[in-house]
Amino acid sequence: MLHKVAKCPVCGSENAPLLERSESFLILQCRRCQLQFAQGIREEYIDVYTTDPIYAITTFRASEMSLKEMRERGYHVLPEAQKQALLWLRRHLNAGSTIIDIGHGAGWFLAACEQAGFNVVGLEASKDAVTMLLKKGFRVVLSSVENYPDNWPEPDAVTLFEVIEHVSEPVELLREILYRFPRAPLLLSTPSPRRWNLYFKYREPFDYPPNHLTRWSVRSIKVALKKAGYLSVYVQFVRVTGEDIYARIRQFLLQRFKLEATPLTLSLVEKQRITNIVSRIKRSRIKQWMYDIYDISNKLSKLFFKPLSLIFNTLGLSGLSMLVIALPPTYEKSTMICRETKVAKNFHRRE
Repeated sequence: MLHKVAKCPVCGSENAPLLERSESFLILQCRRCQLQFAQGIREEYIDVYTTDPIYAITTFRASEMSLKEMRERGYHVLPEAQKQALLWLRRHLNAGSTIIDIGHGAGWFLAACEQAGFNVVGLEASKDAVTMLLKKGFRVVLSSVENYPDNWPEPDAVTLFEVIEHVSEPVELLREILYRFPRAPLLLSTPSPRRWNLYFKYREPFDYPPNHLTRWSVRSIKVALKKAGYLSVYVQFVRVTGEDIYARIRQFLLQRFKLEATPLTLSLVEKQRITNIVSRIKRSRIKQWMYDIYDISNKLSKLFFKPLSLIFNTLGLSGLSMLVIALPPTYEKSTMICRETKVAKNFHRRE
């Protein structure tokens, strides 16, 4: 199948044969850095999650909680990669250090950081998320990295969770972060190429364009960060948890019954049907009942799927995301990652 020659957005190689076709989009794979990328499209990701009932439930839940409740609950809601990132921050930064979370969404990581004693600020592209968190007292702004407020403190660390796969020029984003915050280590996460569900040939509906424009390997993420100017890069594949398994089974069932999909795969009638369902959830009196079921099912999944998660971990499969820590050239050597720490033991280091 012929396609127009496209340069890899990370390494610039033109040796990127067609990997697969998703509806009207072509997905290519660079043979040099192993990045998978969609050809010739721009970011359109913000409205994708309006067709996800589970995302809607967790966002509505956050909007109805007080600041205190979000702080107390924040850590327990976080995905495993963000929990590991917070562990690293607690081990390597002092209490009161400033952290910038870029693309903070509903604000759970902001809440967890505040509970851990950090001064945290957020940058976000979603007006609704910013408005909701400002009302609760969080220090967030509707802004990009280049427009970071001059009167805000310089960060001791920057986080970028599940964002890089949404942008069409990832190296430029990473370079802009380093230029604006040259002394801060960067902690980011992105879907893992070794996540357990790929072993069973199931790829999530959101892992296709126009939502995810790139899919990352260890090689490609290291190439991108080194090209952006970061000095050392560490990658950790987080463990599989019972919650991971439950989340993907739940997602598969929602997709099977056409209750979740990317906007591209939905007809206008189906998309409107899901939007109506999400709206009814938000207004319904049974909303609290749904919250309770969601909480209980997540807790039970930890126990029910634990034996299966142990098997997957033994097979070398990973959880849903990989965690990446990148250190800038100006980062003090005395504060670099200690090999003896629990987190660093599982990192692959590139000198």
